[in-house]
Amino acid sequence: MYKIYKVVSKADANTVYIGSTKRSLQSRLSAHKSDAKYYQAQNKRQKWMLENYDNLDIIEINKADSKNEALSKEREEVLRHIEQGYNVVNVHLANLNISTPPNNKQVTYQAQYRKCNRLLCHSCKNGQRHGPYWYAYWREGSKIRSAYIGKEKKECPIAI
Repeated sequence: MYKIYKVVSKADANTVYIGSTKRSLQSRLSAHKSDAKYYQAQNKRQKWMLENYDNLDIIEINKADSKNEALSKEREEVLRHIEQGYNVVNVHLANLNISTPPNNKQVTYQAQYRKCNRLLCHSCKNGQRHGPYWYAYWREGSKIRSAYIGKEKKECPIAI
């Protein structure tokens, strides 16, 4: 079960971060705080979290059964919060346009290993990476599109 959550600051009530996780919410908040410190606040979200480090709280706002459903609900929450006038510090707003492999096109599946870029990650320091994570690739005109499938390969298009 995925939890869709928002991170809020008691000191900055107009700014939020929306996310989704399978982990406990307190564990996820700790990870966000850790990322802000160890990545040295490289982006808008991490800078905001570092500035509000002692005032952050995490609130569950929805639930989902699958990763795609969670991403879809996360996107809806981001849009809803933007419409309500919140400053949403999600760095990956462009990635929330969820793509799915089409039924009528040839789809190529590929397992990939990814670097997390954490300064203290022993796996990445030793040349290993995280994964494998499955991605689907297909062509739309001259553009190559992709969609995250998950840790297990699924031969059919993702249903949202």
